[in-house]
Amino acid sequence: FPNATVYVGAIEYKFWMDPAVIDKLPEARRPLAKRVQEMFPLMKDKVQLFEGDKEIVPGIRPIDSWGHSPGHTSFHVSSGNDQLIVLGDVVTVPALFARNPSWHAVVDQDAPMAEATRRKLLDRAVADKTTVTGYHFPFPAAGKIAKDGNGYVFVAA
Repeated sequence: FPNATVYVGAIEYKFWMDPAVIDKLPEARRPLAKRVQEMFPLMKDKVQLFEGDKEIVPGIRPIDSWGHSPGHTSFHVSSGNDQLIVLGDVVTVPALFARNPSWHAVVDQDAPMAEATRRKLLDRAVADKTTVTGYHFPFPAAGKIAKDGNGYVFVAA
C-alpha cells in the first residue's frame, strides 16, 4: 500500500525512536528496537503521530493500552452498530493470558501495568459484549470474551 498513512501513537513512537532505548532493553529485544529505528525514517512522509482517544480516521478510535510497551495502543473500530476491539498485544495467546490475566509474557515491558490493562479491556469487552481480536490470536481470530472465575475465556465467533 504505497499511499497508506501509518498511524502511530506519539508515546510509542518516542519510546522506540529514542537512541538510548536499545541499551535499556534486554538483549533479546534490542534487534527489534534497531529494526524499528531503521524502518520509521524510511516511512517518514507516511507516518502520522496521534495522541489521546480521538478518532484517527472515521470509525477507528485509539485506546491507551500501556504495559506491553510504554505507548501500546489498542483500537475500537465501529461501523454502524458493529463494534470491534483490536487488542493488539494486550492478550497474545487467549488460552493462556485471557484465562490467566495475571500471567505475563516475557515481552511485556511493565508487567503490572500490562495486567491492569488486560483486565480493564477484557472487562470492557465483557460488559459491552464487544467482539475482540488480537494480533496473535489463532483462527478464527474474532470472538467474544466471557468472565470465567478469576480470568476470562475467548469464545471464537
